[in-house]
Amino acid sequence: MQKRYLRATIIALLPTLLQTNKMGKFSISARLASRVNKDGTHAIIITYTYDRVTKDFQTSIAVTKDNWDSKKKLVALTSSDAVKFNNLIQEKQALLHKVATELSEPTHELVKYNFTEQAYLLSKQKVDPSFKMMPSNDVRTMQDLQDLTIPLKERLARDKKKKPRVEKEESIIEIEPADKDNKLFFDLQAAYIRELKLSKSVKAGTLKQRQSLFSNLRKFQEDTGFILTFQKINLDFYQAYGDWVLFTGGNYDNFFGSLIKRLKTWLTWVEEERQIAVNSRYKKFKVLREEFDVTYLNDQELQWLDEFRNHPTCKPSWIRIIDMTLFQCSIGCRWSDLEAANWYFDNGFLKGHTIKNDSAYMVPLNSSKWIKEILLKYNMTFKLPVRHSEKVEVISDVKYNKYIKDILKAMYASKGMYLDEADKKPVLKKRWGKLVQVGREFKWESISSHSNRRSFIGRMIKQGMSEKQIAKMVGSSSLPDLRKYYKVDEEDLLNAFQS
Repeated sequence: MQKRYLRATIIALLPTLLQTNKMGKFSISARLASRVNKDGTHAIIITYTYDRVTKDFQTSIAVTKDNWDSKKKLVALTSSDAVKFNNLIQEKQALLHKVATELSEPTHELVKYNFTEQAYLLSKQKVDPSFKMMPSNDVRTMQDLQDLTIPLKERLARDKKKKPRVEKEESIIEIEPADKDNKLFFDLQAAYIRELKLSKSVKAGTLKQRQSLFSNLRKFQEDTGFILTFQKINLDFYQAYGDWVLFTGGNYDNFFGSLIKRLKTWLTWVEEERQIAVNSRYKKFKVLREEFDVTYLNDQELQWLDEFRNHPTCKPSWIRIIDMTLFQCSIGCRWSDLEAANWYFDNGFLKGHTIKNDSAYMVPLNSSKWIKEILLKYNMTFKLPVRHSEKVEVISDVKYNKYIKDILKAMYASKGMYLDEADKKPVLKKRWGKLVQVGREFKWESISSHSNRRSFIGRMIKQGMSEKQIAKMVGSSSLPDLRKYYKVDEEDLLNAFQS
């Protein structure tokens, strides 16, 4: 009964599916992907064009060029799978058309959002005919789309109170659950994790990042119905995955870029270590990056922080955090090296080895009054018992970032600074390279342990040190990497006109 109803709907809509609707806003068609699969076939893609911009909707089917009718935009009847494949194409087109016509403004974002939900409901109805479909006029609105800016975890927690949680969303196109290529895709992820666990050189953080990537990919497949295989890791996947991470997940370019970087590392392992063929287009994936705002403490602010130790509002437990901040700002070391670089004095220099690239720090002791003073105070290491305890406690960077914000907030308040909303600056992030304002914050809210490395490098450049000299001091092997820590700011411009 359900199949008959759906078939009747398709037949009724076919005359208009491949034509622009009466309002002249959108059109729906199909095409073959330009990329040739390993077996010589091309994936069939449903296209949706709105305001002259075309977006693709993936299918799980592929045919050779000889079996594709480019005029009818369907599989040629000479193919043995023509009827089955054309039914799948037309079902997806019919649903896409239904979703678009129910929207007053059928933008790509709203159509995609509603299409995913409608496809899930249809798949549920196929399994359980008693399942009730939502009314045809019950579609997502622009307000629902704006909800996508809310972090995914918060939306799930909120929506859990409103409706039963959907465990899995599937494409309208039926996918064989025992797809060996899809199974291999996830089996090799498990194998990769097992290999990392056996390696003594892999850090716990790296392992956690890879596990997070693979969980993310599985969730992407469940949410979108995009069946992942090594041959489908192409530019269509890159676009779809990026849209899902950035818009559905409410993330920004840096996070998406980190996922793509880890994905490319894993796919290279698949090719080189397991000799499995991977679509070579993955090598062209752009690792998106945002230029971070170079927020750091200048010389005056570091002096204020040193003096703040004696202020009535400074807590005794904050002294150690202040010392670590002044020390890190004095030598520009990474957080990972702050406690583990085996510091020592040698011929007027502070020396130590970096963990990241096994190079050497070499900072003149006379470049800062705090270097020798603070290290001697802590017996050359910050792995010391907390003052009120005999237990050795290594402060994590997460805890440090929380404490330093509290300290700076109190320090600025003692100076009558950063107290009004007008003192906040806009926080800008990027999605697909476009700037998005995500809020406003005071300066102290944007300071972290990484700001201290930026503080040192920025101050050294202002004092006239060359890039090569600074690189030698902080053990950097890359000048382009060093340049990321410095930008011309307002203070530089003001000083240029005063001189």
